[in-house]
Amino acid sequence: MITHAQVVARLTDPRICYIYQENKGLPGARNTGIRNAQSPYIAFLDSDDVFLPNKLSAQVAVLDKRPDLGLVAGGHLEVDKQFRVLRELRPWLKQPTLTFADWGHVLPLLPGCPAGSTRVAG
Repeated sequence: MITHAQVVARLTDPRICYIYQENKGLPGARNTGIRNAQSPYIAFLDSDDVFLPNKLSAQVAVLDKRPDLGLVAGGHLEVDKQFRVLRELRPWLKQPTLTFADWGHVLPLLPGCPAGSTRVAG
């Protein structure tokens, strides 16, 4: 079995920064990542998720085109262990105009990985 140290040693891409901290749970890990981000964008990828090949480029294109947006989210596919699609969720069909105020009410429909901007609206 591969060890944690072996995985970290294989990270040779200079864009990847490994940060160790004592376990602070998922919110603590995400907050540490956000605080240390050096890019204008942040995307969350949980250990049980997989990005489709063009997911990030599509979301970045929307954020670049619409600097007034702070978050882009999409639907997701539920798949089995062989990656056979079990169902596709498209939350925009239930909530076509999602505002920040609506986000807390729609969040259960958007468990997938949103991408956001580190820009702060004034």
